[in-house]
Amino acid sequence: MANIGALLSQVQALDIRTTDDIRQAIFLLELANGCIRLIVGQTTLNETTRTILLAQSARIDFLIAETRRQASRLSGPDETGRKADAENRLGGSQ
Repeated sequence: MANIGALLSQVQALDIRTTDDIRQAIFLLELANGCIRLIVGQTTLNETTRTILLAQSARIDFLIAETRRQASRLSGPDETGRKADAENRLGGSQ
């Protein structure tokens, strides 16, 4: 669980300015989400913990989809103007 938190912290710490930054954020989010799904699938959890982890996974799925949608709009040298919006989308991932 600590590793998942560390991955999500890395996403929050990213200085998102370019599509490459967004790709890195998506990679980290997908990695964290994969870890959550492995934990849920491979361990015995109480129902509350399972529900919390599945909700977190759903939130990460949403963030990935939203980030991809935002990334598709980025183009040209004005990517920095969209930095705050991308950071706001990713910032609530924990």
